[in-house]
Amino acid sequence: MRFEILSTLFLTSFASAAAVAPAVAEDQSPNLQKRDYFDCDGSGMCAGAVNFVRDCDIAVNTVLIRNDDLNYGAQRGNCKIFIAGPRDCERTGNQMWYDYQEIRSHGCARCGSKHWGRDNACRTTVNYVA
Repeated sequence: MRFEILSTLFLTSFASAAAVAPAVAEDQSPNLQKRDYFDCDGSGMCAGAVNFVRDCDIAVNTVLIRNDDLNYGAQRGNCKIFIAGPRDCERTGNQMWYDYQEIRSHGCARCGSKHWGRDNACRTTVNYVA
């Protein structure tokens, strides 16, 4: 009787240990990209520039060519919307327009950037220029 109980316990422990899933390496999915993130950084002149937001709105809605061709930015007055980062950072006019809307919707009232692309190395930026 004792042998049956001990062998049953041993076999039960062995069977449950074999059923445990193998450990998975942390970085098995190199194709995943970091999520886009936003910051509201910019020139020290962003806060006080007169008509800055109006100029930015005109730059993105009127000056920027909104289509699916590559575009690197637009400027109106002291407001410039542009792409920065490595040379493979490319955006279309439509993508830049949507980036601008997202920068505003993430709480950036004047200057700011959307970081995107591989390792978030690229960014669409709204900033004060002289």
